[in-house]
Amino acid sequence: MRLWVFCSPEHSTGKNQRLGFDHQSGFAPDPDSDHRDGLASGAFQPNYPPVVQWRQALQGSNKVVKKKAAVAVARRLLIDIWKMRTGPTQADEAPSRFSRTSKFRVERGGIVCLDPKAQPRFDGATPMKKAIVIPSYRAEKTLPSVLPRIPAAFWDDGVAIIVNDKSPDNTGEVAEKLKSRWPGLDVVHHEVNQGYGGAQKTGLKRGLDLGASAFAIVHADGQYAPEVVLDLMQPIIEGKAQIVQGSRMIGGGALRGGMPYVRYMPNRILTFLENIVFGTRMAEFHSGYMLYSRRLLERAPFEQLQNNYNFDAEMILLAHLLGIECAQIPIPTRYDDEVSSLDPIPYGINVLKMIARHLGGHYREVVAKGKGGNAVA
Repeated sequence: MRLWVFCSPEHSTGKNQRLGFDHQSGFAPDPDSDHRDGLASGAFQPNYPPVVQWRQALQGSNKVVKKKAAVAVARRLLIDIWKMRTGPTQADEAPSRFSRTSKFRVERGGIVCLDPKAQPRFDGATPMKKAIVIPSYRAEKTLPSVLPRIPAAFWDDGVAIIVNDKSPDNTGEVAEKLKSRWPGLDVVHHEVNQGYGGAQKTGLKRGLDLGASAFAIVHADGQYAPEVVLDLMQPIIEGKAQIVQGSRMIGGGALRGGMPYVRYMPNRILTFLENIVFGTRMAEFHSGYMLYSRRLLERAPFEQLQNNYNFDAEMILLAHLLGIECAQIPIPTRYDDEVSSLDPIPYGINVLKMIARHLGGHYREVVAKGKGGNAVA
């Protein structure tokens, strides 16, 4: 049986070994006590789990401590044997520091995540307040690491929607396996590759059908931190914003996260041009960490936007033309060239084309036609 325990991040590395942390059992002793010498000072803690008590008894040099440890271990064993015969009491079922029923588990990197088995099962019919859309293409290696990083509180009334965009690798199979482990997960498969923007459209429509009122776009490569998704979603939940961007540029997060200058400088230059042409004041237009309210998605004809990587910037532009400004919140960034599927040169050309489209009045026409217009290729 695996034992679950809530532990702070600083207990997840070398300090655990110094304090006698047992990674197999999941138990952690009190960090304020001296565990290495078997509590030779005599400050024995009888409430420690058996693995810690045995360690004290074997390593300790104080006979009094050894005796207390032996008595406590014997008492614990007798209690466990009795409980196996009679069943657990109501007090035993209450969560504690060494709870076996806790929803949290300790990751080596210090991340505390939800035990998938503890989630409410997503039945496809119960309305969800929050939705995370995860466009997925060639993500078989990175996708499994994204879900555990989503905050536990999200799953109380939220659903994550993985959109497999006809990926040529095993992304679809990986998504289905994750669905069997994470009841709060929905998976949609495209029969034809529709691009990054097309995958978002599918996920957003699915979230609208499920009744979600707040939406977040989380990338399948994990570059944008899923840990902060609820922080970014909060302005939408509270009704203070209808569109939010997690910005890498505010506070210098992009460079600290490892974005190379060959991508950083074009980002800044393109954003400068877009702000001039669009009349906006964005720190950047090219972050993929976007969040939307249901109200905005019901007003903005997002189905008519492009299916490529310009979709995020086009959503900001549509909102601006509707008189809705985008809230910007700084985010931590982990930039990894190996998992990025974005080709910067074609992307930059498409941004310039988008600027030209706006100068030609295209997006104003899209807003004027509303939700009934024809889709843009």
